[in-house]
Amino acid sequence: MNILVKKIIITAIMFCFVVPLQSIAAELFFETTGPSVRKGKPVDVVLRLDASSEAVNALEGSLSFSRHLSVQYIKEGDSIIPFWIQKPEIAGDTISFAGIIPGGYLGDLSSQQKELKPGKIFTVRFNTKEEGDAWVQIDRETAVLLHDGKGTEAPLFVRDASIQIYEGTSTQEPNVIDWDDKVPPEPFSLRIVKYPNNFFTGKYHVVFVAQDNDSGVSHYEISEGDGSFVIAESPYLLKDQQLDEGITVVAYDKAGNKRSESLFPAEQLRWYEKTAVRVVVLFIVIGVLVLLMFVYSKRKKEM
Repeated sequence: MNILVKKIIITAIMFCFVVPLQSIAAELFFETTGPSVRKGKPVDVVLRLDASSEAVNALEGSLSFSRHLSVQYIKEGDSIIPFWIQKPEIAGDTISFAGIIPGGYLGDLSSQQKELKPGKIFTVRFNTKEEGDAWVQIDRETAVLLHDGKGTEAPLFVRDASIQIYEGTSTQEPNVIDWDDKVPPEPFSLRIVKYPNNFFTGKYHVVFVAQDNDSGVSHYEISEGDGSFVIAESPYLLKDQQLDEGITVVAYDKAGNKRSESLFPAEQLRWYEKTAVRVVVLFIVIGVLVLLMFVYSKRKKEM
């Protein structure tokens, strides 16, 4: 075997075994309810993540779809993403999203086969408007980050979806959403924080996040004291900066179920965060300063 043949064999081995192991880090792909669907019937498209052999902890990107489709709803309640920086949001023919997975993610463990399976990011239910070759495409700028403490972008492979829509009639009303969800969002907690972190001038906010594993969280409403409920997002700037009134936050899921949680802020604050304590400390500081100035002035006169 001459040197040239040896080099070719070694190169082939490296290409077949080394390169794939280094490059296949994550894959985003779609699952559909079928390769074809009759016009007028809805079709579910599930975006899934296969982390392969390297844990990931964040992703950001978008997907687009053809004119044959329109979005009926997006379901992210059963997602592997526990914290959304940007929940899946529709703008024209594009859906953008961004989220993090604290602790990293390798895959869902199958109870039957004892192996890791790709996880669900979210599900889009599309209405089928026109017959023809419909498609759903992942934006090539979409990024998945490795769980390595450095925010390293993982090599990413994507697989788009194609759906054949054929002419026909349907008795199903595509705009009627049946979530089949009777379970309210999971219990959640409220926490008082201060932005910016300044002892005297910081503004108090309440932060909260609820999870719903069926239809997903739709929105939140908040009430301070006896005030009326208003739609809110976390973190929410409190109107009552004295923290004298109770706070109630209600989380609604997309099926209309709700979960209510309440908090009396004064019970949660540390002793040095309470308004009365801060006032006392302020007067003590002023008193000490006045006393020091008096002593300094008296000694100066004696000299």
